[in-house]
Amino acid sequence: MGFKAGQFCCNSERYKRRASATLLQRQDSEMIDLDNESEALDHYQVNLPAYHLPSCQLRIPRQALEMTLELFRSYSKRKLEACCFWYGLRDESGGGQVRAIVIPKQQNTWGNYTVTADTMADVANHTRCHGWRNLSQVHTHPGRSVRHSWYDDENANSQKALSIIIPNYGVWKEVWPRGIGIHEYQNSYWHLLTDKDAAQRTAIVTSKQPIMVDLR
Repeated sequence: MGFKAGQFCCNSERYKRRASATLLQRQDSEMIDLDNESEALDHYQVNLPAYHLPSCQLRIPRQALEMTLELFRSYSKRKLEACCFWYGLRDESGGGQVRAIVIPKQQNTWGNYTVTADTMADVANHTRCHGWRNLSQVHTHPGRSVRHSWYDDENANSQKALSIIIPNYGVWKEVWPRGIGIHEYQNSYWHLLTDKDAAQRTAIVTSKQPIMVDLR
């Protein structure tokens, strides 16, 4: 549920209203919590834009994943959400390989985190000279839910990067990508990929250890 700099407005409110309207029509026959937006969308399968799996792939060195989980471990002990960015060189297909884990200065609470515009400018200053691009933003959620919150939808750092959510404050021990929320922005909507699509869109690879850029 993070607050992130560089707000990009999407059409998620349109789908929220559509789901809510459907729920109101059904409220006499079923007791559903109207405030639970994610369950509303899951339960009624409103007409969301279709997701089309691209041919490009995000390649994640195994050590990058391990370093990211280790980073989040320090926050999970305090039950705080946290974030980092995976930067690297984007290839011609639109994919790329993670070369650096960038940790921005951030304010963390149990249910969200804040990264300011000034901090993102600092991130750009440290990555632009290498020609790196933001390949994915990565953050944690408190429980098992890995679907984007509305804050995540509207405040994502970049619509050109993937958005990855790790559950349980980053305490995760499954086989990639099981249990991970991998989102991609298409047609004005952040799509939560199925495990099948996520396994094709991303891959854990054996490669050179990425560097850690800690800007906290």
